Amino acid sequence: MLLFLPFAAHASEAYDSKPLQIGFGTYAVVVAYDDPYLANDELSGTTIAIRAAVTDNFAFHANFYSTTHDTFSSIDSSGSDISVYFGRRLKYIGFKVYGGGIFNDTWELSGYDVKFNGIQLSGGIGYNWEHISVEFILSLRDSSDYEQFIYDTLNTHVTAAAATGSLLVSARF
Repeated sequence: MLLFLPFAAHASEAYDSKPLQIGFGTYAVVVAYDDPYLANDELSGTTIAIRAAVTDNFAFHANFYSTTHDTFSSIDSSGSDISVYFGRRLKYIGFKVYGGGIFNDTWELSGYDVKFNGIQLSGGIGYNWEHISVEFILSLRDSSDYEQFIYDTLNTHVTAAAATGSLLVSARF
């Protein structure tokens, strides 16, 4: 009887496989500058996320978000980040971890748009139940476009660090 236990566990995993997730959650962007006279940019809002797991260790993930600047409500941001995740437990029930990605961010400022894009290093942690998934995703973005924006608008050289965070609840299919 003990010889059949590994096969029973494998059959159960195949039954629990749910490669598609569609979720909703919070989304925050922080761009921190090294200039003490320049306030950091902090934006918060919501995201819709879609993930397709090709295998239990490889998935494509996309966030489509809309945020508003926490200090200057006249600044809105909308964008997307698309990631290729390499991790564990991306299709099955259980604890999962992963990482990878690129981003595209557009800030709307008083009638004109400013676009930021580049690569990002994303990592996430979460748990898959049979029909629901909960997870937290943290991303570190290439900050060169944000630094260039400050230079172009204020004629000031700064070093910036850009990060995003998202807390998602998703349905699994």
